[in-house]
Amino acid sequence: MTAPTISIVSTRVLWYRRMFIAERCLISFAMGIFALLPVYLLSIGRDEIFFGSVSAAGMATAILIVLISPSLTRQFGVRRLAPIGGLLYAAGCATILVNEFSGVRATLPYFMSYMLQSGGWALHFTVGSICIAALSSDADRSSSFMAYSAFSTLGVTGGPLLSSLLTRFTGLSTLDMFILAMLAATAGSALSSWAAQRAANIRDADIPDNASLARDLFTLLFSNSAMFFY
Repeated sequence: MTAPTISIVSTRVLWYRRMFIAERCLISFAMGIFALLPVYLLSIGRDEIFFGSVSAAGMATAILIVLISPSLTRQFGVRRLAPIGGLLYAAGCATILVNEFSGVRATLPYFMSYMLQSGGWALHFTVGSICIAALSSDADRSSSFMAYSAFSTLGVTGGPLLSSLLTRFTGLSTLDMFILAMLAATAGSALSSWAAQRAANIRDADIPDNASLARDLFTLLFSNSAMFFY
């Protein structure tokens, strides 16, 4: 390749990487908005035990998705799976919105919603990290993941802050914020889909094996179990 060609390719890869970082920020923002969910459930007559049950179902789903994501990635490919996490999260938002706007407020949709959101987040977290690694060189991999983590934190903290301000000063409801979360997750999914289809590096992405993921997850959850009691 000539120098100008290399420069153009590098610029494109940088923009693809930025799109995945933007996706992480948007989906993290959506997740941050749903920090309002327990408060909302209490406001409609549900109790803390109910939210604990919903949360446990979501955690179990997330763990399952993390464990099987390498197999899913080999089966369907990184390019196909890249936008699915965000779409699952948006579907989880839509599920709770349909349940609320219908006036039924059935129990099962709350579980389905949280499981879709948790599974979507877990798949996005795994596949998104694979994409960032594929789009980074050895020289800039650490800075890429630092930016990825920083914008994730920005989204998670900005979501509840902005939604609280909007509900307090603009008269918007919590359900309006859930709509905003659905739109943010959908936009993030669109960005990753566009980037994944065009970035040649994604085709050759390294996929972790199931055994190493299971071992790392087991270590995270149980090696220092005392952390869960503080």
